[in-house]
Amino acid sequence: MVARIPFPKLDLLIVDELGKNISGTGLDTKIVGRGVELQAGEAPQIRLIYVRDLTPKAAEMPWG
Repeated sequence: MVARIPFPKLDLLIVDELGKNISGTGLDTKIVGRGVELQAGEAPQIRLIYVRDLTPKAAEMPWG
């Protein structure tokens, strides 16, 4: 069983934390439907994604 967002369309998805220790891209792309090929109707249509914070491990990483 895979977690899914239970709505077909969202104007705004608010994510509490983003980090490479959560997923290789920082957030689970299969749940938000970004950056992966999913079959039609599997992924919700999300207009904006707002990330509130980084995980402590991600905040320690050098970005640049």
